[in-house]
Amino acid sequence: MQHKWLKATLFIGAVALGLVGGQLHQVSATADTDVPESMAFSRGAFAANTDGAGYMMVRHADGSLNYMISDSFKDSLGNYAYCLDSERPTPVGQTESKGSIGSDAQYRLFKYGFNNHSATDQEYWDIEGLTDQEAWYATQTVSWILAGNFNWNQIVWQASQPGDFADGIYAPYGEAAVKRVRAAATKVYNNVMNNHDTANTTMTLADQGETEVQGYHKFTYTVQSNQTGTATLNFKNIVDGMKVVDAKGNAIANNTVTIGQAFSLLIPNSTPTGDLTFDINGNIKAIVPVVYKDAAQKYQDSISLVTGVVKPLLAGNKAKWTRATGLIKVHKVDQNGQALTGIEFTLEDNLGNKQTALTDKDGDAQFTIVVDRTYSLKETKTLTGYTGSFQKDGITLANDGQVFSYTVVNAEDVAVHTTATSDGKKSVDANKQMIIDDVVHATGLIVGKTYTVKGQLYDKATGKALIVNGKPVTAETTFVAKASVQDVTVHFAFDGSDLGGHDVVVFEDLYLGDKKVASHADLNDKEQTVHVTTPTTPETPTTPVTPVTPSTPSTPAPKPTVYQAKMPQTGDAHDNVLAVLGVALVALVSGFSGFKIYKKRQA
Repeated sequence: MQHKWLKATLFIGAVALGLVGGQLHQVSATADTDVPESMAFSRGAFAANTDGAGYMMVRHADGSLNYMISDSFKDSLGNYAYCLDSERPTPVGQTESKGSIGSDAQYRLFKYGFNNHSATDQEYWDIEGLTDQEAWYATQTVSWILAGNFNWNQIVWQASQPGDFADGIYAPYGEAAVKRVRAAATKVYNNVMNNHDTANTTMTLADQGETEVQGYHKFTYTVQSNQTGTATLNFKNIVDGMKVVDAKGNAIANNTVTIGQAFSLLIPNSTPTGDLTFDINGNIKAIVPVVYKDAAQKYQDSISLVTGVVKPLLAGNKAKWTRATGLIKVHKVDQNGQALTGIEFTLEDNLGNKQTALTDKDGDAQFTIVVDRTYSLKETKTLTGYTGSFQKDGITLANDGQVFSYTVVNAEDVAVHTTATSDGKKSVDANKQMIIDDVVHATGLIVGKTYTVKGQLYDKATGKALIVNGKPVTAETTFVAKASVQDVTVHFAFDGSDLGGHDVVVFEDLYLGDKKVASHADLNDKEQTVHVTTPTTPETPTTPVTPVTPSTPSTPAPKPTVYQAKMPQTGDAHDNVLAVLGVALVALVSGFSGFKIYKKRQA
């Protein structure tokens, strides 16, 4: 099996709008990689397995030189493996158990050595005449160095010669072959030691932004890695109606996304402000070096390059959103623009949810609305004495922060009340130059507008218009309203000499232009009524009766002789004076009595 090598690239995740906790995660292969638990080995195609068959010797501390011999072998995956202990037999035909994950340097051994680069890859090797066996042996030499068998400076590059060994056995590779192996080993060793490629796997979450799409908050991401594989989204909280979709909008099964391919989280924009927390569990294929060990320590430990499954974790990611909200503002005024307090408005959405609010001292009330709802605003309680209503349907929020403002006018009820008097009194004697003043109290006026009060007198007894000299009695007054409540006086002047005993009622109509806006016409309203009385004629005093001169008395009959008074006689001087005085006294008393009777009647 030939490994397909990938250039390890470090992806830097962009932490953008809507992502909290987006992070770069570099996974240690030693801790997070699933690889085969055991490995069986078989013989490979190359060998330098007898004394004198090596391409170089190692100088030991005691000064002795030993040729480094080896047999090539392959793992059960079909890839060439390398031994880690030059003093033991190769594990051909053996099965060894998984030990540790190899180092980054051993990872680079496979990347820059054989068999990732065969001898024919001259673009890489640039060594004329190089064979696969020489490339393999050069790579095995570096593997011994990395395993600590010896160091580079202990190597003596020398071809074996006849007589170097007592048995006379040698491999006639020659100096040219040794030079090619040395050049190949130098290339592999330098690349291993001077480069920084790692077997570790990187994984990031790149945020590609948030948009609003067809009733959803759309958060788009890509899980990126220097390897291939998948990642599973593990949600810590669930939002009703949420979706996980691919770039084409198709639902993603089991919340498992492909590394390197964009996916989106869709959150209904009717969802209250909040966030969605999720972890990302990677399931990534990675090429890693793995050490396999012989439990009995009889055969060489070996290192194989295998494709494992790395499971990195990106924890605590958050997609955050704010539900789009707006305001409905109502300003309530009367016909003159003055604020009205305590007016109730009700807001109802298409789901039947209701809110109510009363206007404050400034005539203001407001409601908070959210996206994905349709609202109806209605005035549900109006102040007594005012007319007018308001309703607005189909209010829908389009943008976050949008404000709908409405000014609603309730006109105060226009009304008139009157108080009629004559010379300030509610009763008056019938007379030819009668005057009635009617004070009209008007409410609900629009300041600055011109009004006319038109009045007419009615006879309460008949219920009909009062007719004087063949005409109805009318009067009117025109005025400009200075306030919503204002008093004006309508002046009636007419001949009322024939109205004694009648009740006169004043009817009033209020006009704004040609339109009658209010009326007061109540025959039984005492405030509109003036009573007309009939004046009383004084009695003529009685003429005093002239006293009658007494006749001469006849001669009295004879009286008893006991006593007889003497009566005055006609012609008697003394008696005449008394008679005159008596007549004068009677006349005086009669005159005085007549005068008293006259004055009493006049009063």
